[in-house]
Amino acid sequence: VIVLYNADGTLPPMPGTAELAHRIAAHALGKPYAEKVAVPLEPAQLAAYEGVYRTDPSNARQVRVDQGHLTLRQAGGPVQGLLPVGQDQFLFETGLSRLDFERDAAGAVAGLRLYPDDEGPGEHMGRTDEPLPAARVTVELPAAALERVLGRYALDGLVLTVAVADGKPTAQLTGYPPLDIHAESPDRFFLTAIDARTVALTAILRCSG
Repeated sequence: VIVLYNADGTLPPMPGTAELAHRIAAHALGKPYAEKVAVPLEPAQLAAYEGVYRTDPSNARQVRVDQGHLTLRQAGGPVQGLLPVGQDQFLFETGLSRLDFERDAAGAVAGLRLYPDDEGPGEHMGRTDEPLPAARVTVELPAAALERVLGRYALDGLVLTVAVADGKPTAQLTGYPPLDIHAESPDRFFLTAIDARTVALTAILRCSG
């Protein structure tokens, strides 16, 4: 399956071409991706999954509950929302990937298995005894502080425009819709959205900060 997209302006909010290709191929094979229907979980059930999971010292994921929802974050990366769809089974709120939690003989959560695009054998990560790092906290900046960071920034041929929409800062790569950015200090911002632009945006924000 080949999916092409061409546009002279900004891209509309929509799944990426890779996700569309996967969905079309799965439908053609008679194995379409299931609709994402959340299964309600109690706060204590969600809290049981919290922790730091690793494959090795350099590859970790942080699982935590944020405002009643389970989230996943790779160290240094954006936060990804997880949607409960079954016993110990979660789908990513965006994209096609799946995550299953694994339990030991005593029934305690002992690890997770990540399935990119819901395919293949998955990647196992064991649960560690490490404490969760403190969650990032958004601070409200006064208008003068926001005004100071507005403008255009360039890195390796990419141009990022930082603006304010409805009183909140946004960052936009040329040709793409803007993403919300969140201040944790007057000079440091972070992203919570996850899509193909996040890595580039994060790099520019770090270099420009």
